Amino acid sequence: MAKLEALKGTIRTEHQLLDRLTALMLIGLIGIGLVLRRCSFLPSMYFPLGVTALVAVAMPNTVGTTAMVDIRVPIVFVLLITDHWRETDHHYRQFVQALDRLPQGTRLFSAIKLSSHDAYSPAEGMVPEPMPMEHLSCWGIIRRSAFVSNLFTAPGQQPVQVTPAFRALLTIEEFLGQGQSIPWDRISAQYDYAVFRRTQRLRPPVPVTFIPFASGEEFQFYRIDGQDPSDSPATTTTQK
Repeated sequence: MAKLEALKGTIRTEHQLLDRLTALMLIGLIGIGLVLRRCSFLPSMYFPLGVTALVAVAMPNTVGTTAMVDIRVPIVFVLLITDHWRETDHHYRQFVQALDRLPQGTRLFSAIKLSSHDAYSPAEGMVPEPMPMEHLSCWGIIRRSAFVSNLFTAPGQQPVQVTPAFRALLTIEEFLGQGQSIPWDRISAQYDYAVFRRTQRLRPPVPVTFIPFASGEEFQFYRIDGQDPSDSPATTTTQK
């Protein structure tokens, strides 16, 4: 019985009745989908799903100092039975390949925000992002030693801090959050490259002086003002 309760770990709330109703609805929807052949399990997934089920049954409630471990295992099932990750991985690979073309130590302005968040709709919205891309640009820090505009550097919250000169650089959040026009002239003076989500609307639009550099199905990189990549300055960051 305890293991059955643990299966509710992915939908658990403070209301037990709601949890049970939600579980019944999910099981019912999956059952109907299988009967009507609207959904199916790939044969290649039988083994991983079976192994995960055995692990879930065998997992103790406590491991070392970590409690309720068995409740956390069922989330693996959710990750295993969706093929959306395949499509997402395809776009992520495209993005990383584009990042690898950037010069070492460049300054990258990342304008990618939630797909529902642009200059025409400043509110974040409540719809979950189906394919998160907002922070993919930060891979450029690891792969190309780039300075990325949306790096988390809040004093007192993050272990990474930037030097005063880089702290003064503009970010897209300063303008989208207030629904303000984006000062592309100032951004052009501060950054070497920029990246945008293709479906994102910006006000005013991306300047014609931004030269397409690398792209994917969901994004576009630009070189700003035709700057020679060899002229890109090195990034300066400090860590606490």
